[in-house]
Amino acid sequence: MKKETAARTASLMLCLAVWAFIFSNSMQGGEASSQRSDAVMAMVNRVLAGAGGGPVESWALRKAAHFAEFAALGASLILALRCWLPGLPIRRQFPLAFTTGVVSAVFDETIQLFSPGRSSQVTDVWIDFAGVVTGTLLAFLVQAIVRRCKKS
Repeated sequence: MKKETAARTASLMLCLAVWAFIFSNSMQGGEASSQRSDAVMAMVNRVLAGAGGGPVESWALRKAAHFAEFAALGASLILALRCWLPGLPIRRQFPLAFTTGVVSAVFDETIQLFSPGRSSQVTDVWIDFAGVVTGTLLAFLVQAIVRRCKKS
């Protein structure tokens, strides 16, 4: 019973941490957000240059960040659903995760409307949702592989 409680608590804390990370990024003003993106972009471009790759543009990095944040959210949502509602069929877990993800994406873009120097974009909601779908499917795939390995 203690193991189940620990897993539930950890999965909830992970979801809350991902949401906090996403929403805190959205609350940053435009100037602070740009400075942060530029610093990450410079680091990524140094790594790519060392590997013989070309530079990444700011818009591409920002879109990739949106996708990655929400992929992490999708994975953490599936984990939490598996811990909190273990008897819930998978066909019901996905719609819950997808709906929670898209509501989070809309909320994220709404926050940006109230952050100085930021704007909201419908394309970002779609990118965020694609991240949730990908993260959800990857989490399910990993769980299926782990389950199959345990059976062997």
